[in-house]
Amino acid sequence: MSNLSRDLHTSLYRAPNPLYATDENNRIIAWNRAAEQLLGHRAADAIGKECYALIVGTDIYGNDFCDRECNVMKMVRRNRVVKRFGMDLRRASGDMIRAHCTILVVPGPSASRFSIVHLLEEAEEEAPKGKSRETTSVPDSGLRLPPSSSARAQLTPREQQVLRMLATGAGTREIADSLFISPTTVRTHVRNLLHKMRAHSRLEAVLNAVRHHLI
Repeated sequence: MSNLSRDLHTSLYRAPNPLYATDENNRIIAWNRAAEQLLGHRAADAIGKECYALIVGTDIYGNDFCDRECNVMKMVRRNRVVKRFGMDLRRASGDMIRAHCTILVVPGPSASRFSIVHLLEEAEEEAPKGKSRETTSVPDSGLRLPPSSSARAQLTPREQQVLRMLATGAGTREIADSLFISPTTVRTHVRNLLHKMRAHSRLEAVLNAVRHHLI
C-alpha cells in the first residue's frame, strides 16, 4: 500500500510542476499530469514501475545515474539531505531531456516506510559538457518571497531553518531537537510560515518554496 494519503496523491497530481513519487522500494507510486506532459509517460503506465527502469537518468557526461543501487535512496536511508541536482532523463519518445531535480521526503507510518517526491524542472538550456550550471545560493537571512506570493512576505532566519528541515521530511519533534527549541515553538514557526506563503499544509509550503527557488 502506498505511503501517500489520498489527499496527498490528489495534491501532487494537481501540482503545476512535473513531479513523481517513489516508495522505499524505489517503485513509482505517484506521477502527475505535468510529468506526463514533460516525459510523455502516462501515469497509468508509470505507476508501479521501478524508477530507474523508467527514468533511465544519466549524468551530464552520459554515465548511468539511475540504477538499482540508487544514490538518492541511500542518502535518504542515512537521513542525509539530498541537494538539488541535474541529470538527463529519457522521454517516452526516446529523446533525452535535461532537468534539475529537487528531492522531498514524506515520512510513512514507520521509520522504514517513506516516500520520495522528485520535483522536476526542465533546464532552460543545456549545460556545457564538463561544466556544471551556475546556481544562485539563498542567503541565510532576509529571504524574500516573489511578488506573487503572500504580499512579498519575509521569512525570518528561524522560519527558513524550519522550512528547510520540512523539505527533508523532518517532523515537529525532530525539528525541535535539532534546533534546540520546544515542539510548541516549532508549531508556531510552521503556522507563521504557512500564513506568509499562503500554504494550507507543510508539503504545500515546501512545494511553493521549491517552485520559487527559496530552498
